[in-house]
Amino acid sequence: MQTNPSAAFVFRPVPKNRISEDALAQLVDMIVSGEVKPGERLPGERELAQSLSITRTSLREALRRLENMGLAAVRQGDGIYVRDFRREANLDFINFQAGRGAELEPQLLLGMDEARRLMSAMVVSLAARRADASDIKELRRVAGECPPDGSPELLSGKWDYDFYLTIALASKNGAFVCLINTMKGMFATFRPMYSLLDEGRRESIRDLNLRLVDAIESGDERAASAIVEERMRQDMEDLAKRAQSPEKRKGKTRKAGAK
Repeated sequence: MQTNPSAAFVFRPVPKNRISEDALAQLVDMIVSGEVKPGERLPGERELAQSLSITRTSLREALRRLENMGLAAVRQGDGIYVRDFRREANLDFINFQAGRGAELEPQLLLGMDEARRLMSAMVVSLAARRADASDIKELRRVAGECPPDGSPELLSGKWDYDFYLTIALASKNGAFVCLINTMKGMFATFRPMYSLLDEGRRESIRDLNLRLVDAIESGDERAASAIVEERMRQDMEDLAKRAQSPEKRKGKTRKAGAK
């Protein structure tokens, strides 16, 4: 005898403003928390819509986005099955979580920063190899317009997006341009975090990136990559420290004191 899936899960009615967004957030939270396990079948559309107190149209929108994130598989005539987000999730999932201020797993955050460092080093290297005079002129203009460190204009993430899109265009690699555009929303989400890491560093973001433009203009691929890798290596080390649990940090402090 098949059990009723809706009996296994407890849903909250969704407020009428931002209906599909709130329904999606609730489903994502249940999957990420492990309340719903990979391979489990969610209740059918009618039951799920009733549990969330939303229309089936709003539910279908939420389920479509859940599927696009890689968190669920909708099988026509069979049901909605949960997928393993650690294996199947994509940038849409990260964008959604970051955009609503949800806490990301430390290892996922560190993994994203590692991917950012590797991608950035490659794209600036290609820009140094392929940029023409008009690319350099535009890069220098955007770099020179970098807002002051810690300013609201910088914290908005818009300048970061503009600068990295300009570098991607100078690299003449369309795939990098698509990736930057896919990650557009993440610049606004993560810029405040990186600005915190930048506090206390001697070189301003503007000066750092003007130095990067100099390396790109000179065609020095190695120097351009090194500038990016060094700054981002510092970011990654600082993030790793912040990601450690208080107990681990205390343990290291005690060991250092014992020496």
